Amino acid sequence: MRYFLKNKWFYYSVFCVFAFNITFAHNHPPYIYAVNPSAKTLETIDSTSHEIIKSYNLLADYPREITIDEANARAYIIGTQSKTISIINLTENKRVMSPLPCGPSPWGVALTPRGKWAYVTNVSHDCISIVDLESYKVLPETIPTGKLPWTVAITPDGKKGFVVNHGDDSVTVIDISKNKVIKKHITVGKRPLLVAIHPNGKHAYVSNHGENTISVISVETNSLVGTIELSFPSPSGFKIHPDGQTAYVTHAPYSCISVIDLDTFRQKEDPIRIEGEPVGITINSAGTFAYVTDRKEDSLLVLDLKTRSLLKDRINVWGGLTNVAVCSSTASSSSYFLKLLGNLKNTLGRLSPDAVEIN
Repeated sequence: MRYFLKNKWFYYSVFCVFAFNITFAHNHPPYIYAVNPSAKTLETIDSTSHEIIKSYNLLADYPREITIDEANARAYIIGTQSKTISIINLTENKRVMSPLPCGPSPWGVALTPRGKWAYVTNVSHDCISIVDLESYKVLPETIPTGKLPWTVAITPDGKKGFVVNHGDDSVTVIDISKNKVIKKHITVGKRPLLVAIHPNGKHAYVSNHGENTISVISVETNSLVGTIELSFPSPSGFKIHPDGQTAYVTHAPYSCISVIDLDTFRQKEDPIRIEGEPVGITINSAGTFAYVTDRKEDSLLVLDLKTRSLLKDRINVWGGLTNVAVCSSTASSSSYFLKLLGNLKNTLGRLSPDAVEIN
């Protein structure tokens, strides 16, 4: 017994076995994160129970756009009126810091693949601000765009950024390594809103809210290569299915979601009818469910993509929701395990992130 009391390696070994078992049992289903601009919060929803389990106070005025860095388990939310970006550590369930100023009129945001840089559109200043996410500083230089830059997306290889210019019906292409404009103006449809890059990095898709089309741009040539005709106008939300073959497009005024074939650039089947006004949309990594914000009923809808039907229970949120995103996990097993080893004193408080209060 005296040997065990004096031998610190015995305790270290016991802790390692204990931590190993806890860590690899720490596999949560994906969480859904929805931005609530009225309450100034980020709502966390369990994808299994479909219940709100956490609410983050963003300390930002009119939070709108959200993007998630899955590798580092962080969420970035733009506060359009406070002109800030809020950073949430999804592993530790807390804000990383106070909201960070990120530009004169921030609206959309995209991250480089490794999560080092954030590119923020400044809708009233026709430029992109660049935020260093390691030093938490905004670079003094900005990148010029077209009129009213709305959203931005970065290619999977991190080499190019595509900026939707709502004010002059165009897309600007930027070189991420040099932070320079490659092509100032690619003409797309009327009043473009969103841009999404295919996971294979070959095409960028732009939803044209002023008509019933999706513009398709070649990432290699920076040129328009196709137009997808939709049954209904006013496409707003756009999300590519994990299989890379299908995309879903919301039409809020027409209470439906279009399904398009990304191989043929055509609408795939009849739109899915929705009771409400669908705006934001995201899909879980398994490709089984879509989560849709309903601006009419201030709720989140859960759509079974196989049956094309909604689950009966809505997830009601006071104040309404704008955008929504999914994070497959809040921490990798290896990173969480190493964190436990480095913090022996706080072991019991750190084993379950769900038990940690949000600061």
